[in-house]
Amino acid sequence: MPILFSRLGMAFKAGSTEYLSAERSTEEEIKNRGRLVAEKLLRDSPVRNILDSVFDLAMILDLNRQAVFVNRAMLKFLNSEGGEGIIGFRPGEMFGCTYAYSSESGCGTTRFCHLCKAPKAIVAAQSGRPDMEECQILLKDGNALDLSIVATPIRLDNEELTFVAIRDISDQKRREALERVFFHDVLNVAGVVYSLSDMMRSVPPEKMPDVGAKIFTASKRLVEEIQAQRNLSVAENNELVVDLETLGSLDMIRQAAQIYEGHDVARGKGVAIDPASEAIGFESDRVILSRVLGNMLKNALEASKAGDTVTIGCRHENDSVVFWVGNSSFMPEDVQQQVFKRSFSTKGKGRGLGTYSIKLLSERYLKGKVSFESDPQKGTTFFAEYPAKK
Repeated sequence: MPILFSRLGMAFKAGSTEYLSAERSTEEEIKNRGRLVAEKLLRDSPVRNILDSVFDLAMILDLNRQAVFVNRAMLKFLNSEGGEGIIGFRPGEMFGCTYAYSSESGCGTTRFCHLCKAPKAIVAAQSGRPDMEECQILLKDGNALDLSIVATPIRLDNEELTFVAIRDISDQKRREALERVFFHDVLNVAGVVYSLSDMMRSVPPEKMPDVGAKIFTASKRLVEEIQAQRNLSVAENNELVVDLETLGSLDMIRQAAQIYEGHDVARGKGVAIDPASEAIGFESDRVILSRVLGNMLKNALEASKAGDTVTIGCRHENDSVVFWVGNSSFMPEDVQQQVFKRSFSTKGKGRGLGTYSIKLLSERYLKGKVSFESDPQKGTTFFAEYPAKK
C-alpha cells in the first residue's frame, strides 16, 4: 500500500497522469532527503540563516517534485509554522491549486498542468538548466496567485535536487492588469466615438440626430470610464468604489448594443437583441456593468466572421438576472482552459484583457458569476449572472 500524503482534505498517491510523472517518494525517502539537505547544506552554515531571513519563498524538491525543505517565509505564507502538511507535497498542492486537487495524483499530472509554467521551470532544472518563469495558480477558493519562479539544480552526494525560489507578484500583476483593463475599455469607447464622428461627415441630414445621440451616449461612457479609474486610483486594497443604483436589464443591453453597433469590430457584422429578453429590475453599478457587457459584445464581435450576427440577451433565472452574448464561433479546448486567465489571448501579446475584465469586475465587485459554453455546432455563449432585485 503506497504512502498517502493528505492535505486540505485530499489524499495524494501515485496514480494515472496526463502530463508529468505521477510517481511519489515514500515518507521515509522524504525524511532521508530532508536529513541530507540539513546535514550537507544547512547545518553549521549561513545558508539556513540566509534562506530564513529573505522575504522570498524557498523550497528544495526531490526528483518527484516533492518538497524536502521549505524556508520560514514559505511556512508563514502557508500559515504552517510547524511545517505540517508541507514537507512531502508538490508546489501546487502546498498552494492549494484547484487543478492539483482535481486528481489523486496531484500537482503536475492533470491535463491542465501543461499550461502552467511552474512545472516547466522545475523540469528544466531537473535537466540541469536553471530556469525562470511566471505562472498563475488558480486556487480552490476561486482566487488566484501570480508567482515568479526560479528553479536551479543542486546535487548533494548522489541526490539530484531542485532549489526553487518563489516571489508572490499577485499585487503587482493585479495593479498592472486593472490599469490595462482601464485603458483597454477607454480605448473601446473612444473608438466608438471616433467611428461615429467619422460617420457624421457622410450621413444625410435626416440621420444626423440619430448619430448625434449615439455620440452623446458614447461620450458619456467615456467620461464615466475616466471617473471609474479615478475612483480606482484612490481605493485601498485594490477595491473599486461600487456605486449601486436600480437598473433595468433591457436598458443595459440596448445601450451596449447601440454603442457597439458603431464600433470598428462590428463592420460587416450584425448586433441583435434577443426578442425573448426580459425586463428585470436589479441593483448594480452602471459603469462597471457597462464595461462587462461592452467587453462581452466586443469579444464576440472580434471572434465573428463577416456576415455573422452577435446576439445579446437577458433573462430572469433563480432570483438572478442573467446576461448573455452569443456568436457562432467555437473555442478549441486549450483556449477554453485559459480563457479567463489574465492577459491570455489568441490575438497576440498585450491583448486578452476582455474576458479577464469580465470575470474580475463581475465576481470581485458586482457579486456576480461568469461562465461560458462552447460547442462546434451551437457556437460560443458567455453568461454573466447577478443578484436580481427582490
